[in-house]
Amino acid sequence: MDKTTTEFIRLDVASGNQGRIRSLNWDVPNGGYNDGGFTFDTIEKNVFSFLLRINDGQKLTVLVNGPPSSIKVAFDTTGLKELLDKGCLK
Repeated sequence: MDKTTTEFIRLDVASGNQGRIRSLNWDVPNGGYNDGGFTFDTIEKNVFSFLLRINDGQKLTVLVNGPPSSIKVAFDTTGLKELLDKGCLK
């Protein structure tokens, strides 16, 4: 993907109790589509900090905005911290 103002990734986290949404936008990192799906590399500390503040039971929505069309998926975050800890992303 080329880096333009219309190509970005946005993470939204909805709190289960309070209904508030925290968001993080960042320019599309180096990446693209391959046989296994969309992959990218990033070393931006603010992305990891954002992910590490997510608690189990929250809803994480990921929007990848870029050609040929946008992709938006949502996840239950249960187990995310454990996964990040195993990947040494503390």
